[in-house]
Amino acid sequence: DLNNIHMYIATTDTKINISKPVSFKYWKMTELKELLLKFNDQVTNLQNDETEVVEDTIDKINSTINECSLQVSILTSVPFPTHDTLLSIKQLLLYSGDLVQEIDYDALLEFLNNLIQLTTFDDILETFTVEDLQMALKSPIISLVQSACLIVSLSYPKGILASTIIFDILLDLYFKDDTEIIVVNAIDKIWYNLSSDKLVMDNILKNNLKLLQLIKQNLNPLPTVRLLNLLAILLEHIDSVNEFNSSIFLVSEEDAWKIIEKDILLFLHVIKY
Repeated sequence: DLNNIHMYIATTDTKINISKPVSFKYWKMTELKELLLKFNDQVTNLQNDETEVVEDTIDKINSTINECSLQVSILTSVPFPTHDTLLSIKQLLLYSGDLVQEIDYDALLEFLNNLIQLTTFDDILETFTVEDLQMALKSPIISLVQSACLIVSLSYPKGILASTIIFDILLDLYFKDDTEIIVVNAIDKIWYNLSSDKLVMDNILKNNLKLLQLIKQNLNPLPTVRLLNLLAILLEHIDSVNEFNSSIFLVSEEDAWKIIEKDILLFLHVIKY
């Protein structure tokens, strides 16, 4: 620990330039590597010894997740491959054993977030393929949907997934009344992060124009509020007349009266928009 390092420096005759903490950085990386290997081993054992899993096993994994997440969060780069750890996270997200409820998915998602910030998106897609992301978004398991949204939100380049059906699935989820609010918030983060990309904007406004028009015409409160939120985000990035579709972005006087008659709270959202 730091105390031992300081004691070592104080009790040696060797002059150490502490303004260049190369050794300390190496020590931290070694510690992180050992922690990640420990996490990988724990997940592997969980998969292999299903019948012997006890609550203490999950507790140890949760503890290691928190340690790993903390270590990764203070770094700006990782000088060794993270593929095995990403694979372990994926396996844990897919875990369906008796003690699945004991896994700290909030901590696991935070760990995933911290780790993929330091990983190239190409490397991420080697573990979480486009097909994996599509399946995760369609899953009834909320943690899987959240993890897929998290990965999509960090796409680089931003439009790398714009040619896939992922955005179709996201829009479908976004406008469903029964979609969990935590998922809606995760999708909102995708809109905020990626809608400045022309490919993403075209996918939403052109490829999915009929869906947007249908949501606008139906005037169902919850989907309409979410549509207004999405349009407000997109408006921040529209830089030409050709991209501005008045049939989507403008609310007519006739529609305004319909909204007032149907739901006054929805009308307040229109005013805000």
